[in-house]
Amino acid sequence: MRGLDLLALLRGKLDDGGDSMTKMDHARKELGLAIASLPPDAVFNIICYGDGVKEWKAGPVEATAANKAAAGNWIERIVPEGLT
Repeated sequence: MRGLDLLALLRGKLDDGGDSMTKMDHARKELGLAIASLPPDAVFNIICYGDGVKEWKAGPVEATAANKAAAGNWIERIVPEGLT
């Protein structure tokens, strides 16, 4: 199970010598890569937390190409939230 922290801390930039990628961009990229690497017989869901909890689906789904693409689209729309 993987989680994506939506706390405001992810609003900042990475401090890695000039890369303009934000922390949230990096989190999105890594989560997308993890989902893309799932074998077809795997099941997954995405649960994000910040001020509250947001689930992509009500429960785990099969790692089909269509579900992976839909998850990627959902990941791109996630915005950081929270006060910490």
